[in-house]
Amino acid sequence: MNTLNRREHGTVSVVIPAYRAAATIARAIDSVLAQTHAADEILVIDDESPDDISGVLEQYGDRVTLIRKSRGGAASARNHGIELATGEFVAFLDADDHWLPEKLEQSVRQFRKRPNLVYVAGRYVVQGAAATPVRIAGPEQSQCNRPLRASGPTFLEFAQATSTPTVVARRRQLAEFRFDVTLTTAEDRDLWLRLLGKGEVIFLEEPLTIVHVRPDSLSHANIDVDCTCMLRVLSRYRTILGTLSFNRESSLVHYRWAVGRCSGWSALG
Repeated sequence: MNTLNRREHGTVSVVIPAYRAAATIARAIDSVLAQTHAADEILVIDDESPDDISGVLEQYGDRVTLIRKSRGGAASARNHGIELATGEFVAFLDADDHWLPEKLEQSVRQFRKRPNLVYVAGRYVVQGAAATPVRIAGPEQSQCNRPLRASGPTFLEFAQATSTPTVVARRRQLAEFRFDVTLTTAEDRDLWLRLLGKGEVIFLEEPLTIVHVRPDSLSHANIDVDCTCMLRVLSRYRTILGTLSFNRESSLVHYRWAVGRCSGWSALG
């Protein structure tokens, strides 16, 4: 797709937060450069990473913009990327994940069909340490390829089905919202809950994102932090979720917290 047609159909800014990502970020960037709908800018936000990200990025020249900031975490890095993005759409990709070539094309196509869409997400392939597919995750197939509008308990259902590296959102919607930097985890679910109140969402059935699971990720390594943040999010949206949904989901979080780690028994105290 040439530059003129790309502008007619939607310009895209890709935001990639990077921390200890020198070993994987080339794979992520290569997958962006291989898109059938080319990205207009690739913003790599160096969140004061201790490894040599700049050395890896030299090979890409001006096709990639490296932005350095003081350490603030993934939410802060993504927010900084949103503030600097110029595209009509903002696509989020993590430095250790990658996309299949039609990811952006299929996402932008949905926006052109449906003006009320706030974001497009989708199913995705989960890979383990051996780089072999483990499973397909995300929304149920029955929820895919059609516009959905959240109400009541489905706010949380849709937010939990949304994985950040699958998301392409309208930048004008993101201008109103940001990732909550006070949440160490669950900041993504918090943002999707807010965006879901602004319009429709579509989940693509075809898995076009490969998510590489690391055992040292924060939600795996510190279940106390993860569950505490999720309970804060649930409390924040208690009214729209409804009492039954709020009580059920809170109980599930407490159960996971209690049995997930020995330190998690504090959840029952």
